[in-house]
Amino acid sequence: TPEILKEAQNFFKSDSAANAAAIINKLREVMIAAPPDDKNRLEACLRLFSVDGRIARINIMQTLSRANLNTPLLARRLNRLVRLVGTLEIRNSGKKVLEILNFAREERVPYLEETAVVSLCQLLNRTAIEHAQVVFGEIGKYPHSLRGYIRGARFIPAKFFINPLLKLLLNPKIPGKIRALIVDSLETMNLADIRGALPLLIRSLSVKEIEETLKEELAGILIKYADSVLFQPLVDLTMNTDAVVRGLGVRILKALTKKDKNISTDVLTNRLYLLLEDSAHKVRIEALLALLSLGDDYAVQILDDYIEAQDEAAAVDIVKNLGEEVSHELMARILKLLYSESRRVHEELRRTLPPFCQGPLSEDIRNSLLEALKAEKGAAVSTAAQSRGAPSRGIMQKAKLDFKLRRESAQTLTVFFIDIVQFTKKAHGAEAIDLMTLVQGFEKVTVPTIDRLNGSVVKKMGDGLLAVFKHPLNAALAALEIQRQINEHNEFKVEEERFYVRIGLNTGRVIRKEGDVFGDTVNVASRMETKAQPGDIYLTQATYEEIKEYIRCTQLGQLEVKGVAGGIIAYSAQEPLIDINKFISAPQVAQGAVAAGKDAGSLLNLKESMFKPEFVLPADGADNELLTSLVELFEDLSKAVEKISENYHNDYIFKRYLQDKWNEILQNAKPEEDGAPPVEATV
Repeated sequence: TPEILKEAQNFFKSDSAANAAAIINKLREVMIAAPPDDKNRLEACLRLFSVDGRIARINIMQTLSRANLNTPLLARRLNRLVRLVGTLEIRNSGKKVLEILNFAREERVPYLEETAVVSLCQLLNRTAIEHAQVVFGEIGKYPHSLRGYIRGARFIPAKFFINPLLKLLLNPKIPGKIRALIVDSLETMNLADIRGALPLLIRSLSVKEIEETLKEELAGILIKYADSVLFQPLVDLTMNTDAVVRGLGVRILKALTKKDKNISTDVLTNRLYLLLEDSAHKVRIEALLALLSLGDDYAVQILDDYIEAQDEAAAVDIVKNLGEEVSHELMARILKLLYSESRRVHEELRRTLPPFCQGPLSEDIRNSLLEALKAEKGAAVSTAAQSRGAPSRGIMQKAKLDFKLRRESAQTLTVFFIDIVQFTKKAHGAEAIDLMTLVQGFEKVTVPTIDRLNGSVVKKMGDGLLAVFKHPLNAALAALEIQRQINEHNEFKVEEERFYVRIGLNTGRVIRKEGDVFGDTVNVASRMETKAQPGDIYLTQATYEEIKEYIRCTQLGQLEVKGVAGGIIAYSAQEPLIDINKFISAPQVAQGAVAAGKDAGSLLNLKESMFKPEFVLPADGADNELLTSLVELFEDLSKAVEKISENYHNDYIFKRYLQDKWNEILQNAKPEEDGAPPVEATV
């Protein structure tokens, strides 16, 4: 300040260096908020206050007398002048700007140093461009010049600075602000003819230190310049461990296939169907958007799943990313969102739909809006918006077929494998009648028990069978009951007539097709059964988590299982902790069990899983053909529900509905003398 400067000048006028503490304290107070470099410079100068020599003190005073407190203001003016020289490309000023650059470095004026470098790049100054190699090679030595060269890179041909910029971008140790500056410059550079730049950009997406927003900007650059040569590296990008990178890879590929119509989409379609089951929600949505962009014939049905599930995030992303070309079929699905209760979805529809109101889809949108205005909340979209399906895109890939099969046929079930131990040894030399008796005895115990506990026998295999249950507890209880009955059977038999079984259980997603079940869940259940000892029930962690409240189990540790890397944690089911017969005969006892301290939600699930509808004819209706036919119809419907329902809860809801309807029919089907209409009319 002028006051401190005057005080310092007066201090050095005197012959003595005494009483310097007061002015030093004032200087330090002024510099509290100053940058570290300025504080260091001050500390280096403080030794001057201890100089005693007369001549030295006079020299210091004369230097102070030449101090100009307007220097910062003049430096700002100079900075603006240098910037103007670069903007107007006044090339004959290059030498003077170089001098200013050197001055800024010596005097440590960072903003002036950075501006001078940028202006020299605008002037295409050869000396400055050659010096860039030194700056990029020692990024810690010239930090302000480095920022200048990064900003100035957009003003010179890309080939000069693209390699050092990308090398810097891939460096995980550089500050985030420098990365942001690099990406900002890359967005303005023409990379069309720069070989080797785009693969490095793809590689940069995998650098975990780069922020997500910057990765999205880098993806935008790749979308602009990518060509068919990068197709496979981009497909590999969709296998990255980072969900953000996988999603960006899909987005770039979607743009690439739009730009280059010669790219074969078979490999991409296959990969996209695998990504539809990705663990990350955003990746699944990106994959669906890409399939819609490709015109995939099955993608619109998958879109229906998201719309019917009222997935707000998915709906917003899908509407937001609609391309310029939208088919009538796709628009019909989008217009179903008019009935959404989500404010975000409607805001996105209001933003997105207007541009489509002037084109070939205008009539579809108009009709749907009119229907929405007239319809009650939740009404279906007008069929006027439905249309002409897109043509097939050729042979469907394996991943697509697998996804379609899982979507339409997959269920979460508990797989139940059982077989007779050492059946082959027993069969050797045995009479056929004895073997038949053994198998019949085995099935007499297993099949009714499985049926009684709402299981379904998938297939019989002579000495064993495969069954499935919707509720894991039903499967475990069936296994324990079967082992109990076999033990009772063996108790009264001679050794030759005794037999033992082993059982394996596993819970997970399976594919049901043509009366059979497939998938890894089935394979693991089979492995558990073969590992089990005679009289044992082995089950996986997935099954154990569902039944541990009701079945006492013993952990067996890690079992080495063929086809499963690292083995499987297995358990052995020992005994039930509840009286299952009470639940079967009178499911309402669940309320009493809750009072006893059991979990209400789990017992409700158990009650649902044990429910079996009973379509019993009244004593006076046995000869009624219509009622007899209805019994068969209701039983068939009940069996169909078991096969197609996703889980035991859906199973229970529909079966409960059938039971209530049956009871209603019987209630109304009274004799005519009671004043009721005939049975046929009631039905």
